[in-house]
Amino acid sequence: MIQLAERLLDRHYCNADTNTAFSIHLLFYVQLSLIGFAVAVLAVVALFTLPSAKAVYFLICGSSLAVLCGAMALNLSGYHRVSLWTTVTLMFIGPWASILYEYLLRSGDYMPMMYVIIPIQITAMFIKVKPMYWLAVLQTGALAALMLTDPGRSAYNWLSALCFIFVTSMLGTITSYVLRKQYERLIHSRNALSHSEQRLRDIAIRDPLTGLYNRRFMDETFAVHFESLAPMFSLLMVDVDHFKTVNDTYGHSCGDEIIQRVAGILTSAIRKYDVACRYGGDEFLLILNGCGPDDAMAKANKIKQDIENIIVDPQDDTQRPLTASIGVAQCPLNGTSRDAILKAVDAALYQAKENGRNRVVAAEGVFTASAQTPHTR
Repeated sequence: MIQLAERLLDRHYCNADTNTAFSIHLLFYVQLSLIGFAVAVLAVVALFTLPSAKAVYFLICGSSLAVLCGAMALNLSGYHRVSLWTTVTLMFIGPWASILYEYLLRSGDYMPMMYVIIPIQITAMFIKVKPMYWLAVLQTGALAALMLTDPGRSAYNWLSALCFIFVTSMLGTITSYVLRKQYERLIHSRNALSHSEQRLRDIAIRDPLTGLYNRRFMDETFAVHFESLAPMFSLLMVDVDHFKTVNDTYGHSCGDEIIQRVAGILTSAIRKYDVACRYGGDEFLLILNGCGPDDAMAKANKIKQDIENIIVDPQDDTQRPLTASIGVAQCPLNGTSRDAILKAVDAALYQAKENGRNRVVAAEGVFTASAQTPHTR
């Protein structure tokens, strides 16, 4: 049951920040504890309370139990703030209902006064400390007023009881505040550690120039694919034609910019569950999950056309258009292992270069003939 409740909380509050998520789960366990306490009190009332007071305490405890169950249902349904304030309000109303009842009866039973400490300590876990100080002072003042107007106060050390309640409430507030602050620091440290781990992970799997994934991540992706029972994806290997000439003519800084712009085109061309890698130098590899041969060829031709629109140097009217050769392979048609599928797509890319570059060629077996799209400028 608790695991089911945890899943419901995670589903309703999946976008909550860490501190809010902690507060939500903490409130659930507080409510669960209070429900157990209310059930135990009902049992005590049924067994040991005098008949004259039994009906009133049944009403107080039974209504408190019903409200607590409703507050928990609100928390599990995504209404955390309403649930929190309902629970906090009830924690103060319950003890005070008992206190006022015993006061009106002049029964001399002052034990319910001790229960006002509990809501102060619990509420301090959720609310800022300054309001809790004032709430403790207000409760102590109300208790003092009741004691001073009670004719039977001389029968007990009311001043010591009042001091005990006040000091315990303040200490409980401070303790809850310190625990909450320690938790917040712990969460901050964990978030910072998680951020550092993510940065290290990105450094390990991404190419620093383009931000694309590197060959390490490519191998990890292949491992995941080939662990499945029926892997199905397409590979595009993209090579910028005559890139060395671009470097020699315009400089390596211009070459780096071209590589980044090509990487941007590839990133824009893929879906969120596809993978774009810098394979090495001016070569790139796209892993298109669940993509069939026709869609892969269409995407490859679109990428080739977008690369043709890159202007290397706006001030050079004599420059040749930037072009790319692209090989296409498909799993499982061209292989069911990393080495086999890479060999097939590399062979298709080599064939595109041999056929004059600036074209898309499918690996053998994908189509009966290679698809070629010559330059049209």
